[in-house]
Amino acid sequence: MKVTVLNGSPRKGNTSKALDIFQESLNASYEVERFDLYESSIKACRNCNGCKPDENGCVHHDGANKILQELISSDIIVFGTPVYYWGISAQMKLLIDKFYSVNSRLTAKKKVVAVAVGANTVDDIQYELIGNQLKSISNYLQWDFVSFIPVSAYNPDDICGQEDKIAEIRSVAASL
Repeated sequence: MKVTVLNGSPRKGNTSKALDIFQESLNASYEVERFDLYESSIKACRNCNGCKPDENGCVHHDGANKILQELISSDIIVFGTPVYYWGISAQMKLLIDKFYSVNSRLTAKKKVVAVAVGANTVDDIQYELIGNQLKSISNYLQWDFVSFIPVSAYNPDDICGQEDKIAEIRSVAASL
């Protein structure tokens, strides 16, 4: 099984730690590729439709194309994002917008897990909005949206003291 982990956080904070916990809990036989999206140069989609004839990625050749090729061949995709103003991070959104450039090639069966880390309590609407957005994208692409894990963690290392959340992350990863 091939797993692609997408880290939409610019820091090595709680989102990154949640993804670390997730990765450590995966079956050891899985092939895991992780992308810290802020280390990639991903430009905004220009809606030029240059990608549509062959759907081989963005014709402007930014950092998204390598990631998109990994997603196409993945069995499991893990989205990890901090909450930025009631939504996913900008870098995560830039990558998702580039899905258009390989749209029909992404529709192979995949499992999806999403982790969103924010300052507010997990019953806040921002988590629901993010979960619904990623679930809707998954449904559109005919992916199996396995789990959405909201995490309330603002200060550095806040997640480290949340044994129940760590257990939830480990359980979802182990169940794949």
